[in-house]
Amino acid sequence: MTKEDGDPAFDRAVRALDSQEPGITVGSCILANPEVAEAVSEAINFGRGERQLLHAWCVMPNHVHIVASLMGGVSLPQYTHSIKSYTAHKINAMLSTTGTVWERESFDHVIRTAEQFAWFCEYTEQNPVKSGQCATASDWLYGSAHPSRTVDPLTGWIDPRKTPFARIRSRGELPHLEKCAATYFLTFRLRDAVRPKPGS
Repeated sequence: MTKEDGDPAFDRAVRALDSQEPGITVGSCILANPEVAEAVSEAINFGRGERQLLHAWCVMPNHVHIVASLMGGVSLPQYTHSIKSYTAHKINAMLSTTGTVWERESFDHVIRTAEQFAWFCEYTEQNPVKSGQCATASDWLYGSAHPSRTVDPLTGWIDPRKTPFARIRSRGELPHLEKCAATYFLTFRLRDAVRPKPGS
């Protein structure tokens, strides 16, 4: 499958990745600290088989990629908040720091086809190779391609066309449409790795 597969949402997601992926040395790069990277890796893997099927993931020096199918009634905002909140507290404690660790927003994309699913899994696992961190994906300790890690079946992705929309819940912000169950590609960036918007 090429990037341009005829699905406008997928094409927009790929263009956004190309434009927003932070340079590997941007910001503090605290995720390059092995203890921090392992703590984030453990948080990503938490709740497998209960709240998520985890298909692919990697922890880079200043950002994280995840491909996961949410289950057990866990919403996308709940899922992202739990990982970011837990790891922020953990990282601050480990580094004796305070303050915001992650960018407030996260990038997410609902995976709509098996081809997109394969593309995002490969993108995630090859990210360390593409950025020059290692020669092969299996060399990267903080990712699902490493021999010491496991992932859930690649056949476990959820077709969003076969699941209903969840009830809209809003806490004063613009509501976010989401499925009762879906497979997502997610990216979290460290707060100091975010590129400033043009003109800001």
